[in-house]
Amino acid sequence: MDRILLAGFALCLAVFLGCLGYGLALDYSFWLDEMISVSFAQAGFGEALRLAFQDVHTPLYPAVLALWTKGFGTSELAARGLSALWAGGALACLLTLRGRFPDRQILIAMILLISHPLFFYFAQEARPYAMLLCLSTLSVCLLLRGSPWLPLAAVALGLTHYFGALLAVALLSLSWWNGPRGWRTCVVPGLVFACLVAWPVSQLLFGRLGSRLGGEHWIEAGPVESLYLAMRAVVPVVERGVFAVGLPRDLGGYIHLAFIVLGVIGIVGLAIRTPRARLSQPAMVFLAYAIVVLGASLLSFHTPVSTERNFIVLVPLAAVLGAVVSGHLLEMRRLRGGVVAALIVYVALSVLLAGVRVLDKTAPYQEWRGLFADAGAVAMETGGAIYVWIPTDGPSSNGYYERPHLFYVPADLEVRPIYRSGLAGLRPGDAVVFGNVVVTADGVTAFEEALRGAGQVFRPSRAAQTASSANGIVVILGDG
Repeated sequence: MDRILLAGFALCLAVFLGCLGYGLALDYSFWLDEMISVSFAQAGFGEALRLAFQDVHTPLYPAVLALWTKGFGTSELAARGLSALWAGGALACLLTLRGRFPDRQILIAMILLISHPLFFYFAQEARPYAMLLCLSTLSVCLLLRGSPWLPLAAVALGLTHYFGALLAVALLSLSWWNGPRGWRTCVVPGLVFACLVAWPVSQLLFGRLGSRLGGEHWIEAGPVESLYLAMRAVVPVVERGVFAVGLPRDLGGYIHLAFIVLGVIGIVGLAIRTPRARLSQPAMVFLAYAIVVLGASLLSFHTPVSTERNFIVLVPLAAVLGAVVSGHLLEMRRLRGGVVAALIVYVALSVLLAGVRVLDKTAPYQEWRGLFADAGAVAMETGGAIYVWIPTDGPSSNGYYERPHLFYVPADLEVRPIYRSGLAGLRPGDAVVFGNVVVTADGVTAFEEALRGAGQVFRPSRAAQTASSANGIVVILGDG
């Protein structure tokens, strides 16, 4: 049995390394969110922190990436290579559970983690999610080991992403509950909590975080949608199989809620029967899972915060729970064959889904590098100036929006930012590079609508790449 599991892990690892090597070797263009990360890092350590503070970002990943790029550069390979290392670190963290969990369960957990589509996807993206996955896995393992290093890992986790902070609070609360209680045992969790809230409170008081509360942001998921997105992040194979046939997404949210509520009721019932007993390790993992999912859903009543990728913090929790359940079922001879078959089918479908997502990603999602290469040729043909569209009314402080949009501009090419307020002043022959703009229901980009609103007549010189986030170049023909 263990040989089958070991062979399955080796196969998953080989597929993952193949996809990772393929993506890193392609050096395909960053998309806008990656350009934000790398342009911040390119500005230097201190400036990266200031830029992160200016918006809604947590500080640790920009700081780490700034230090990393100082030594390895800002190429696609270098920036994404850091994420690959964080992904490998997440797998290594599970090995620290040896001695606390049977080797078979640890192996299953590693299989479930490495075969997950979010693991594949964010291992080659220059964004904080691979780091978030690694620190989530580390923190969960430290909780299960009863390690005194959990508070330090929780601080790092919470300063990497706000969903990491949510998980950190859950893990520290469970650790406190299972330990000796008293006011002295509250000191360390209290200090950690103070560290976690210091950054967002400062952003509320002096940054732009307050302007994004109450739904004033691009995220629109309500409480039930949040529950659905959490389920989609944790078990994407099940979600794709069940809800691809047209079932309402709200149904998935309610099913997920029912699963969590029943699990919590079961754990509370056992705790009532044995009030002095400590929570078991699986119970702590499940409760941490429930706190994160329900916490994000409750927050969404006021401010929508949930996206599928934010719930990557749940993946190690789900991997551990799945490993524990599968490990116990494999000990039952009558069920062993069915459990092995179910694991093989699930993991195979998960790897297939992961591979498809990675191949779609390397299309690439947004070809910014190619756009600016083409913009030079377009300008030579038309004799006009080259602009890049910044979807704001005017310049941002510290170049928050301008830095990423100008990241790929060659040194010998003059490109100026253009804002909504300046569209009416464009002249015939001018070329405007645009990207990461939403396409409306009739197939027109929001940027093209803005141009028409400014009275400009134009022609596209490059087809839009995707249905939801288009890139292209337009040439101004004159005013209408």
